[in-house]
Amino acid sequence: MKTNNQPTIEYIFVYGTLMRGMENPVKETLKRHLAYKGAGIIRADLFDLGEYPGAIKNEKGNQLYGEVYQLDIKSDVLRVLDEYEGYCDHDVNNAEFVRAAVEVAFLGKSKVWAWIYWLNPTFGHFGIKILNKSYRSHLKTKIA
Repeated sequence: MKTNNQPTIEYIFVYGTLMRGMENPVKETLKRHLAYKGAGIIRADLFDLGEYPGAIKNEKGNQLYGEVYQLDIKSDVLRVLDEYEGYCDHDVNNAEFVRAAVEVAFLGKSKVWAWIYWLNPTFGHFGIKILNKSYRSHLKTKIA
C-alpha cells in the first residue's frame, strides 16, 4: 500500500491489544494475515484508556516498545484493522485512532516504515499517562 511521498508500507507496528498473547476479537484474522517480524521501538507518549492503550507521537517522548508484523497486502487485513481501531479515512476527526506511517527501529537497529494507529488528539480524551515502556509491562503493574 502506497501513501503520499512514502515508500510502500508492508508492516504494522502494534503496541496494545493487537500484540501476541493479548485478547482481541480479530485474533484469528491476524494469525492468518500478519507475520511477526520482531520487537520494535518508536518514540511516543502512551496512555491507559481503560481496556486498551493509545499512543500519541512525540519525538521527545519515551521509547515505546511494541511488535512489528508484515502485512499480507493482498488480503483485506488493513480494512479489518481499521474497523477494529475505529478508523475511517473519510471521517478522521471523529475517529478515536488514526492510521499513519511511522519509522520503527528493530532492537537490532535496522528500521522499517510501518503503519500505526495513533490516538487521535482531536478525539478528546487521553486517559492516564503510562510511564512504562510497554503496555504489557503496564498491565503487569496494574494487576499487581
